Amino acid sequence: GLWPVARYLGLLLGELPRLQDTPEGYGPRGKDFISHVTFPPEILDAWRQLREDGQLAGALQARTLG
Repeated sequence: GLWPVARYLGLLLGELPRLQDTPEGYGPRGKDFISHVTFPPEILDAWRQLREDGQLAGALQARTLG
């Protein structure tokens, strides 16, 4: 691949919060770039489990700008 695995995983983990309809997201209640997206509970649970994984959480933090 073009990126290290940690970078790829960090990008993937960062997408769900942007797609959510929250003040920080891209939905109508946020930046209003996209329409509301409803996520099945299973998707949100899986994302939370990934976020709690130490190695993946480190990859996501390393991706943060600033």
